[in-house]
Amino acid sequence: MYIQQLEATAEEKTKKAQSCISEISRLKKDLASMKGGKESIQTSHRSLQSEHISLKKQHNELKKDFEAWKMKYDIDDKPTSSSSDTTLQKENDALKEQCEALEKERDEWENKYDAMEDDKMELNINYEMLQDSLKEAKQELATFRAQKNELDTLRTKMAELSKMQSQKQELASLRSKVLDLQQQLDEERQHRSMVVSQQQQQQPPQSPVERTSAVTPTRHYDHLIGELRKRVVEKKKLLEEKRVLQDRYTELLVINSRLTEQQQNSNLAPYIPEFENGSSSSTQLTQQSNDWDGFLDIDSFSPEIPSLQPQPRSTRGAASSDLVPTSIAQRSRVPSYPSPPPLSSSTAANNVTRTSLLLNASAAAATSSSVPSASSSQRVLPEPQEIRQSNAKKTRGPKTKLEKLAGMRLPGISRKRKIDETTTSTTTSTTTTPAANATVSYTPFTNTTPERPYKKPSITSLTSMKVLEGYVQKFTKTPPNDSIHELSAMAEYITKLKMDLPKKEGNHPLFECISTFFRESRSHANPFLKSDPNAETQKHGLSENVYLICPTCVDFRERNMAWMLFAYCSLYEKTLYPLLIEWATSQVREHIKNSKISFACRYVRLLSMMYRRNNDKKRINVLCYDIVRLAVLKDNFLLPLVNVGLIWRDVLALSNGVLPDGMEMIMKVIQSACVDFCVKNPKTVQYYKPFMDICDWPSIEDSTSLSNRLVEFSRVLVSEEYKQLESLHPVAFGDLRFNLVKAFELAYYRINDWETTYNEFIVKELWPLMSNSHIADTCLELMALLARTGTQPSPLDPSARRSRLTPKEAEHPGVAVIRNKLIEALHITEGYSDDDFMLQITTAKGLLLLSSQQLSYAIPVVIWYQKMEDRFRQLLPVELDSNINMLSACLKDVVSA
Repeated sequence: MYIQQLEATAEEKTKKAQSCISEISRLKKDLASMKGGKESIQTSHRSLQSEHISLKKQHNELKKDFEAWKMKYDIDDKPTSSSSDTTLQKENDALKEQCEALEKERDEWENKYDAMEDDKMELNINYEMLQDSLKEAKQELATFRAQKNELDTLRTKMAELSKMQSQKQELASLRSKVLDLQQQLDEERQHRSMVVSQQQQQQPPQSPVERTSAVTPTRHYDHLIGELRKRVVEKKKLLEEKRVLQDRYTELLVINSRLTEQQQNSNLAPYIPEFENGSSSSTQLTQQSNDWDGFLDIDSFSPEIPSLQPQPRSTRGAASSDLVPTSIAQRSRVPSYPSPPPLSSSTAANNVTRTSLLLNASAAAATSSSVPSASSSQRVLPEPQEIRQSNAKKTRGPKTKLEKLAGMRLPGISRKRKIDETTTSTTTSTTTTPAANATVSYTPFTNTTPERPYKKPSITSLTSMKVLEGYVQKFTKTPPNDSIHELSAMAEYITKLKMDLPKKEGNHPLFECISTFFRESRSHANPFLKSDPNAETQKHGLSENVYLICPTCVDFRERNMAWMLFAYCSLYEKTLYPLLIEWATSQVREHIKNSKISFACRYVRLLSMMYRRNNDKKRINVLCYDIVRLAVLKDNFLLPLVNVGLIWRDVLALSNGVLPDGMEMIMKVIQSACVDFCVKNPKTVQYYKPFMDICDWPSIEDSTSLSNRLVEFSRVLVSEEYKQLESLHPVAFGDLRFNLVKAFELAYYRINDWETTYNEFIVKELWPLMSNSHIADTCLELMALLARTGTQPSPLDPSARRSRLTPKEAEHPGVAVIRNKLIEALHITEGYSDDDFMLQITTAKGLLLLSSQQLSYAIPVVIWYQKMEDRFRQLLPVELDSNINMLSACLKDVVSA
């Protein structure tokens, strides 16, 4: 009945609205006709005025003529005849009649003019009355529309109530079914217990084993499930151990293959001949030897391929002095083809014996007369070549990777070998394999060990972080030019250390050393006190490529630490850079939340130097935003920003653009937040002056406050350009929308006035804009983000901010209203389009933000996800989908518990 009454009142109101609309249209028509009559009357009035003026002019002229004539008649004293008097009298009468007629006509026109004036006044009065009635009709129409909207909302609520009632009925039916099933289950259990008791009475007593086996099926199944879970966990652990062992096994295989290759190359090096004749075979062999020459000594400084020295060999007493090996043949080589499998001891010995016999035969042939040279296919062993010895210095090998990036030759790294001119027999014992011992007794060559000026530091087998801390301390105390040689040794040590450390996510051996260094450091939080604002930043490091850009006022040890990390990331482990950035950023956030600003400044300087060298503007912009957003309101957040501006001043510089776009909006909010903080805390004005010098910020008196910034951003939100940008440039619109929302959130967080935020902005500005389809998505996200500030305790007290309060204790009034509004928008599931679904995605994200780690607030999102169609579920963002699945799993665990 209540719904019928509402529908009847709605129909009556719609009829009244239609009658009002028809009356308004009739009044508009009358007004238009009266406007036309008014215009015609005005034109006639103007014509009458012009005629009246012309008649006045004629009347004045006649008056002048009459007065002139009268004066002339009075002055003339001469006697006239009676005939002339009569004519003059007649003319005078005629003139008088004309004057009277003109006066009558003038009076008539004046009367008409007065009547027209009266009509004009009446028309003006009628026009004003019509305007008033039109305004009243518009007001009534607005009230009717508001009532209609209320009726629509009531209808939707009634529809929801009807759905709820139907769902309640379904739940009641399901409950009744569940009760019936429970009764049946209880009956079956009772029957089963009776049967089991009867069987136990009939059967003989059971043994203890049978008693333990006679367990209820449910307990047995629970036990099996628990065992299965344990086996799954053990299987995962075994798989992880298997992967680790496989990695170690592959590494050992690679090392073994390299050792076998280098051992074979060192064994075969003395037997590669060289020729000077011009035959085809000699050219082929010389080309082959040149190919081998291309594989020069790999620098021992490189951690990728270690170099092995060739084993010295003994010579026989009858060996010829002409058979002196070249330095090229003595060098260790790395072939371009894959290495063969290692030989057994017997096969290696046989091969070496066969080779030595062939060499003895060739030595005997060399003492005889000249023998014609055969082709390469017919020759068993080529003729020995007489090698000229020269004392000229040999050229250095190609530059290593480190030398190329550094742009310079590092001293003490090139390895030069000197040939021993004396062919004395030397015997050295080797402890590698039996094949190596065989080569010692039959080799007719002499080989000397190379002299190496630079000796790479050995790495101890005991993996300890103290050794790595020693490396780090050494790097921080010495300049880059002196510590560049230790970089490869540290890289090799870290690779061995990471293999022995326990596997943890994001765990790198360097991170702990960096944190201890920053804890023990005594650097000042504001290095600007030692710096000249007009001084330019300088390069720190090597002259080319491997350097950082930073001012000299930064602590020398911190600069060396940053350079060491940059060089290590650039030369050896490029995957370390994102891990380092993520870890250092988390340290900055943690220290800022805990009001440890001086510690945060050290990590901020490190990140700023790394970001500037890699030209990573996006990450440094996010860092500046996090500094202002996460800082407690009473803490001096200007100090970390001073460090950012000192190292990279272009990041915080403000442009002179009229319309804010992109990151410029957030930078303006940061500048206004700094000004408001200095106004509230006058002692911190000294920290604002560096921004005026290095970033060209305006003075505090000439700056814009946060409230005025919000007015500017509100104009951007409701502007037509913002609405049209989505269809014209979607990428630019997404960037502007993201930065606009973040600027609003940051500004209202620094203002810290929930009543103003809710009453003045959310209710008065955002809520009416929800009807606009172009900006409804932005308004929903803004409401959720601003309401999140209402669910948190006041950030003035860091202890209260870190404490875990329940939502009822921490929420401000108005948050529940916004949450209910979001839930209503989320459960509109009938006939919604793709645009409505995008709005629901934003609503779901907002509800998850407002859940405050309470599952009861996140249940509507899970219900919405379960009722969603498959075609819409594919459009969900990956992060939102994973969060909802995690919530549903948590709910299942809670229900099962």
